[in-house]
This record gives sequence, C-alpha cells and structure tokens, in this order.
Amino acid sequence: MNITSEAVHVTFEQHTPEPIGDHRLFAVLVPFVERGGELYLLYETRSRKMKTQPGETCFPGGHVEPGEKPADCAVRETCEEIGIHPGQVHVAGPADYLIGKADFTLFPFVATVDPDAVEHMTLQRDEVDEVFLVKVSDLAKVKPEVYIERMKAVIPEDFPYERVGISENYRWRIGQNKVLVYEVNGRIIWGMTAMITNQVLAEMGLTERVK
Repeated sequence: MNITSEAVHVTFEQHTPEPIGDHRLFAVLVPFVERGGELYLLYETRSRKMKTQPGETCFPGGHVEPGEKPADCAVRETCEEIGIHPGQVHVAGPADYLIGKADFTLFPFVATVDPDAVEHMTLQRDEVDEVFLVKVSDLAKVKPEVYIERMKAVIPEDFPYERVGISENYRWRIGQNKVLVYEVNGRIIWGMTAMITNQVLAEMGLTERVK
C-alpha cells in the first residue's frame, strides 16, 4: 500500500469531525410562553410507562435522527409530544449544550410558543403524562440546591496492565457531575433539566449561573 502526503490532505480537508465512539445526540426545546404579560417556562412530566426516567420533569425533545439538525429535532419532538404545529414554535437560538458522561450530547434550543397553542395541546400519552407552566419570575427567585455526583472507573479483571505499561494501582480518572435541584410552587425540577433552566435564566441575566 502506497500512501502519500497528498492522501492525508485529500482525506482531512473535506472531513467533518464527529465524536469518536458510539456517541448519541439529543435535542430539547426550552419553550417560553407569554400569558397576560407574564413569561412562563413549559415543562413536561414524562409518562410513567417510559422505560427511562419515568415520571420525571423534563423539556420536550428526543433523539436526533441521522441527517437531522438538532434544532429541527427539538421542534419535531416538541410538536409530536404535545400536539402543536411547527408554525406555533419560534426558535430564538441555541443555549449552551451538555456533554453527558454516558456518551451523549444534549443540545437545548430556546424558543417561544404561541399561547393559543398551549391552550389546545394534544399530549402523546405514551410519552407525556402532563405539561405545566412555571413563572420565570418565580424560578428566578429560587437558588437551586447543588449536589455532586461522583463516578469512578470499574476496570475489568482481565485488563492487560503489564502490556500497556501500568501497574494495577494506576490512578484512573474519577469523574464528577453537578446535580441541580429546583423546588418551586410544589414542583421539583432537577438534573439536566434544572441545569439547562439555570443556564438559560443566567444568560438572560435573571439568576446566577451555577458553574
């Protein structure tokens, strides 16, 4: 096989980088609704029939399909889950994204939703038990609780320590993750949804950002 330096340039000048490994992409919508001069955020309660995170509070969204743009995914999933029309969703732009420890990236997109759409939603009951609104002014008054989730490496017993040149006492990196919890008006908003909520409100100058 005769590989030249030209082949290096031909290959990588047109290459679009992607995450290495089995990395999944998800997108959610962060939907603002204005009612009577008040601004609200819309949240879902996931169906208790769901295999993952049943009954938890989240933003509408889901898995990015091959060839699909994350923003389009966020709108599509929102419309499917709560039964509104894409023309009733107005994307303002992307918020900061989250890189999960379980090989995924989550892209949030901030949008406004027509108030009339919220009045006439048809929920996809297999995925959504409930939709509720929280006043942005109420969220801004709440300082989220912050907890630290720590993760350690679990290495297989047959790992070839000697061959790779390390001892069995090798200090593997230990990961950690901040877990935020909001309690507002009797509702609990936590985890990634709380982190996105905090980031979006902080970007708007309404609260302090948890870093």
